[in-house]
Amino acid sequence: MAVDKKTPYGGINISLDAIAKIAGDATKSCYGVLALANKSIKHSEPLDENNYKDAIIVRKKSKSYEVDVYIVLAFGVKIPEIVNEIKKTVKYQLERTFGVKFKAVNIYVQRLSFVNSEDK
Repeated sequence: MAVDKKTPYGGINISLDAIAKIAGDATKSCYGVLALANKSIKHSEPLDENNYKDAIIVRKKSKSYEVDVYIVLAFGVKIPEIVNEIKKTVKYQLERTFGVKFKAVNIYVQRLSFVNSEDK
């Protein structure tokens, strides 16, 4: 399944992988996000840099789209504030990039993790 968009210049076919890539990059740029996580609670370890398929799900709902993002947050951050900021950032980036309405961006915190000061 892909997103089909019509413009005055012709049709555009946007792959779900492209949507997942933009959503993943926008998510990882947000404060407090350590990594994307597998959607399965059993395998909630952080994913590799370019592994977006296991962390982001895109669904079509009537005339708009929904995105689910699974993440690992840093321990000690204010979860509601971070999640709200991620939602706004991801939705803005997706709508700006593709010109398609996204009805919802759902954020699922799979795990909290301590940040090693030597890594950052």
